[in-house]
Amino acid sequence: MHLYIVVHCKTVNCRTAHVLTYLGERQTASVSVEYWMPYPLMIACPTCGHTYDYSDSEATFTQKELPFPPPSEYLDRLALPSAPSRFPRQGD
Repeated sequence: MHLYIVVHCKTVNCRTAHVLTYLGERQTASVSVEYWMPYPLMIACPTCGHTYDYSDSEATFTQKELPFPPPSEYLDRLALPSAPSRFPRQGD
């Protein structure tokens, strides 16, 4: 089994769970998790079509077990932003 941190859609009666980050296989997952929270954390729901900001929902993040690892196109929504490969110099 694989562990994920998820948040549930804010639309009433929409049961969609949005994967925020992958924690790893259940046996190897860390006890504590450190992550970066983007502000705002906008997530569009493919089920109901609404978009909500989940940056105020940290208290409602839950852990979910799924039988499969993340797909190749997986996006870690709580990952640190990638650093630029070089900083622009004045005059460039």
